[in-house]
Amino acid sequence: APLKDVEGMHPASIGNIVYRNVELGPCTAVAAVELLKETGVSLAGLEVTVIGQQFLWTFKYPEANVTSRGTLVLPANRTVSLNITSTDVIHAVHIPELGLKQDAVPGQYNRLQTTPTSQGTYQLYCAEFCGTGHSQMTATVKVVSYDEYQQWLEDQQESQQ
Repeated sequence: APLKDVEGMHPASIGNIVYRNVELGPCTAVAAVELLKETGVSLAGLEVTVIGQQFLWTFKYPEANVTSRGTLVLPANRTVSLNITSTDVIHAVHIPELGLKQDAVPGQYNRLQTTPTSQGTYQLYCAEFCGTGHSQMTATVKVVSYDEYQQWLEDQQESQQ
């Protein structure tokens, strides 16, 4: 089925398909955009707000209306934008295994974009001394398949109602 062919594809690859179809003609481009809408694939990628506060991390998935504390779940092979801020003092998101590091500053959002490719569990650390509980300011990062990610979101939505 054609819809199955699109599921799990990287949004940039799908964007390439749309671009090539635009070159072929407007009818084909319209069909490609409709296919994207039907599959729920966003070319913009996933947005997650990361909030640091003494001494924990909160992760908000605004498109799904889901909030998680202590665990960041990301789909593999999808572009993710992390919008990072703090509610109190300067913190820093550091996920060494994914090569990510960005300051979390009160009143400011710093954007970090990534496309995790390896499924697994990783450690997020605060890399900016932020007080007496700094060494315990960690979180778990889980990179999972797109299907597992969708299931996790659904489970979170049900439990947060």
